[in-house]
Amino acid sequence: MRMWVGLCVVSLLTACGGGGGSADRPDRALAADRLARQLAQDNIVDPGRLPNRGSARFAGFMNADLPLGAGGARERYIGDLALDVDFASDKGGVTGRADKFATRDGKALDGGLRVRGSTLFRKTDTDDNYSFAGRMGGKLRDGATPYTIAADISGDFRGRDAAGVNGVIFGDINGPDGQDIFDGDFAARRK
Repeated sequence: MRMWVGLCVVSLLTACGGGGGSADRPDRALAADRLARQLAQDNIVDPGRLPNRGSARFAGFMNADLPLGAGGARERYIGDLALDVDFASDKGGVTGRADKFATRDGKALDGGLRVRGSTLFRKTDTDDNYSFAGRMGGKLRDGATPYTIAADISGDFRGRDAAGVNGVIFGDINGPDGQDIFDGDFAARRK
């Protein structure tokens, strides 16, 4: 199951190669795609070998396929992601934020999302489960239209010395037209 989800994420990221709009949006989208492909090639760190002390900060991108297009069509929004990991805290040790969401053609959303309520799973089998999971929520605005996000975020540490982190998000988006679901993914490197 996890392998299938990972392949779908890589396939979706690879399929989103083109784009138009302002000069920085396509470059940002290409950087997000490149980072996701690089991390997908790194080995998943055995959660039992993660440090028991110290902290790390990760920076990268989050993709969210939100139903904000015409007639509720899904549109891919790319946001900046910052995650802080306190390896001494298995409960609540992963926190962070995602903001500056915009499509490849420059349609931007105001607001941001916060990561909280996380758990590191040091005894999990990464063939079947993720190394950490938590909640992500907040408010985004498309012009004057507000949306409330409530989602689950799950991921793995990757590469030598846990130099990267990637994973998936899935949740609800509530707006003027009611509730819908969305999904997405993320990738970040240690700063």
